[in-house]
Amino acid sequence: VCSDSIARGVDLDDINCVINYDCPSNFKTYVHRSGRTARAGKHGKSISIIASHEVMHFRIFY
Repeated sequence: VCSDSIARGVDLDDINCVINYDCPSNFKTYVHRSGRTARAGKHGKSISIIASHEVMHFRIFY
């Protein structure tokens, strides 16, 4: 599980999945959170758990 406090500057080996338990405040934060997985050419997943009122905010990222 990744929050903004661990989204930057932490490089942990063998992380294959990041779970966002809230909607990131902006696209850059989303990229940094998700970037904890799939490092060094490896594959990974980023799963976001969002509330129905956050859907439109989250769609802006795509």
